[in-house]
Amino acid sequence: MNSEELEQSLRAEFENYLKDVLAEMKQDVSDFQSKIESEFEKHRSQLSEVFEDFSKRHTEEREIETSFKESVSEHLKLARDEGARITAAAIAEAEEMREEEETPANFSDIRDAINEISSKDSQSEILKSLVHHAAQYTPQGAFFIVKNKHLVGWRVFGTDEHPDPEVVKEVYFPMSLTTSLSESVNTLATVESAFGTHEDDSQYLEKLGFGEPVNMFSIPLVVRGRGVAVLHADRGTSEAFVNVEALEALVRVAGLTVEVLASANAAPKISGADAEVEADREYAGSDDSVEPEQDFEATGEFADYSPPEADVPASTLYAKDEYETVTDSADSGYEV
Repeated sequence: MNSEELEQSLRAEFENYLKDVLAEMKQDVSDFQSKIESEFEKHRSQLSEVFEDFSKRHTEEREIETSFKESVSEHLKLARDEGARITAAAIAEAEEMREEEETPANFSDIRDAINEISSKDSQSEILKSLVHHAAQYTPQGAFFIVKNKHLVGWRVFGTDEHPDPEVVKEVYFPMSLTTSLSESVNTLATVESAFGTHEDDSQYLEKLGFGEPVNMFSIPLVVRGRGVAVLHADRGTSEAFVNVEALEALVRVAGLTVEVLASANAAPKISGADAEVEADREYAGSDDSVEPEQDFEATGEFADYSPPEADVPASTLYAKDEYETVTDSADSGYEV
């Protein structure tokens, strides 16, 4: 065998060997692919069964356990009963508040009070009537007179009985202090505040035993454009309703009645042309007209009143004039 034939023989054997190797590799790949596909199909089938079972378990209706249903029913019953109780309490409270708000707004009582105040013929009786009727519109209150740039306690009143009514006469402090009373007199307007709003309110609240009201009102009595007295009202310890509107109406009527009284008492002194001049002065607010504070303070029990801490005798502060002198007599008809 020559070299050429030997070369061809070796080539043929090598090619046959390669063909056998490739054929074997193809068979291995095919077997491996079939095995993978078989395993994948198996796992897919198992996953499908798992998902189907899971879906079936959550689509079927489940019977609620009796104990759970009883527990839920009991809780609902308790919640319903508590809700009914809260609702009933809220309705009762709202009704009580409505009654409290409506009762002080009895217009017939206010009308009678206005008629009585306006019928009085002296400053003392006007203020007694004012305080007497104001008592039914606030749990606790006090009335103060402006004298020589000081506030002087005069009467306490209210639906709550005060343990020591006479203590009000010990209250005396300058208008310059920062109090709700002073602000009301200076601004000629009702001041709504609470304890602590004005740093000097304790000057009268502590003395009167009024505590620390969370809601209180100061209402000025205005005569001829000036504040000559002020009424304090608050809820006291009962937290009851304060009818501010009714109190403002009564104080306003009292101020107008004092003005009318002062004008009526001064009228006989002026006649003819002098009367016309005096009328023009008062209408125009002239400085040489009668001082409102003098008109208010110079008569009645206020003319003889000497504050406990006054530095100057009362006779020099409030000289009596031509007006009628009225004292705090027992036949006034009021125990305030």
